[in-house]
Amino acid sequence: MERGRWLVVSGWWAVACGGGGDDGGTTALEPIETWACVHVAEGAIVDASTTRADAGSISPGRSPYRVNIVQAETNYVAFDVTSGGTWTLLADAADALPAVWEGDDRIELDASVPDPECDEDIPEMRTVQLQPGPHHLEIGPVFQGNVWIVVGQ
Repeated sequence: MERGRWLVVSGWWAVACGGGGDDGGTTALEPIETWACVHVAEGAIVDASTTRADAGSISPGRSPYRVNIVQAETNYVAFDVTSGGTWTLLADAADALPAVWEGDDRIELDASVPDPECDEDIPEMRTVQLQPGPHHLEIGPVFQGNVWIVVGQ
């Protein structure tokens, strides 16, 4: 009987803590600031461009990117937002993301702050209100070969 009790307790623990089942989307995501600290060493590689017309694309959400840039130049990557609202921009270089473009309108971003969960790894965190549609993220100029970036909520 002792073994049976252990199986019941361990089975309950797996269900309560596992989160492996389909919950119908009711589990709240951890804040992006916390999530990003675990994913700062990851990222799909994308090439930026010094012109918006030739910019590579990234997808907003919980997808990190390593964006190759031209050093000491202003660079751009494109992204589409399907729902408007407050978006968080994260980068592994301080003051790397000065603006977002909505069409031909440049939205200069407020001063950045470090990610409070891992300030040394992600020294730049900003928020911006975006409308649905195509956008360009302005990067730099910075003096490094690539920048780790997340555009998410």
